[in-house]
Amino acid sequence: MRTIVDWSRVAPVRPRDARNPLDRAYRFSDVDQFVAAAGRRGVEVLITLWGAPGWTNGHRKPNVPPTRSTDFEAFAQAVAARYSGAYPTLGFVQFISIWNEPNTRRFLNSPNRPAAYAALVRAGYEGVKAGSPDTLVAAGETAASHSPARFVSDLAPVDRNLPFDAWAHHPYPGAADGRPDDQARWPDVGLTSLGRFDAYVSRKFGRARTPLWVTEYAESRPEVSSTRIADDLSRAVELAGRVPAVTMFIWFMLKNHRGEPWQSGLVGSAAFGSFTAAAAALDPRNGRVVWPGDGRSLVVRVSARELRIRGQTPETVAVTYTLTGCGSSVVRTGDTARMQRNGWVPVVVNAGNIRPLKLVIVLRNAAGRKVERRFEVLSGSTRSCV
Repeated sequence: MRTIVDWSRVAPVRPRDARNPLDRAYRFSDVDQFVAAAGRRGVEVLITLWGAPGWTNGHRKPNVPPTRSTDFEAFAQAVAARYSGAYPTLGFVQFISIWNEPNTRRFLNSPNRPAAYAALVRAGYEGVKAGSPDTLVAAGETAASHSPARFVSDLAPVDRNLPFDAWAHHPYPGAADGRPDDQARWPDVGLTSLGRFDAYVSRKFGRARTPLWVTEYAESRPEVSSTRIADDLSRAVELAGRVPAVTMFIWFMLKNHRGEPWQSGLVGSAAFGSFTAAAAALDPRNGRVVWPGDGRSLVVRVSARELRIRGQTPETVAVTYTLTGCGSSVVRTGDTARMQRNGWVPVVVNAGNIRPLKLVIVLRNAAGRKVERRFEVLSGSTRSCV
């Protein structure tokens, strides 16, 4: 789930120590609730940092960048540290992105948007990594119909070594009643040109590969019917999934807001079922593991954030796993493992004498709550049972 954290609302007055996530000037209560609620359900969170407070930009609107990028760096550090897993009651945020749609004047108002955004990205990246080194940071959050490819080509010469872990993009159709397969005219970028765009970003910044996050896509009623939205959602996920670099897909929005003209909320619509089915098929908490095949044990990282008991960290969980393959199985119970700050649990698995094809891991916390994750087991040797 993605939420935009508006810096101007969280810090309406200058904090005494802006890098301190517990500074009294900060108003994080709604963000705390959002992150905690997601964690209880095992849902990953992406936070987008946006909106400069008046005390940083001469009391202009939030879309005007701060005069000093170090102010943004300090705020990014505070946010990342607050949700680094170091504070048991506050949860963990794995993903943070820098600004929203900086290729539009609506969200970034500057005489030189590429230069202003380069300063924001570098400051934000350095701040996030100082607060939580394990958190991944995306640049971009670019709007599809405002020449994002041209924005990349203008941004790269400003700072070719701009630090980011991924590029985030919003590949909406060009028209209000558009569809996922609509062809965007370059330098606009829709779903069908994500592969080209990813290669373009990598080339401009001299990278071999750039992970691409689709952090906004949707169609809205009444321009599009609920039935068509449900079908188009499945198609949008399919198109994004064809691009190997795409590692995230977020639908905008989860729930409609009263008085908001854009009505794309999943809750209460036929599209909710489409999204649930698509998400289940691509759930990264289940997946594939590669077996070493030489008698060694394998360490499997298991997502179990929903097992964290409020106020307790690190959490020790009970482990049961079952390996099956070629008519044989191995069941192991009685082990324990310790949850890491990010909510993942490293589990040591030993196959014994069988050639495993499937792995099921069940974790339980002290309150008896459990999670179950399923993995396909791959190996370098032949997988035939004959």
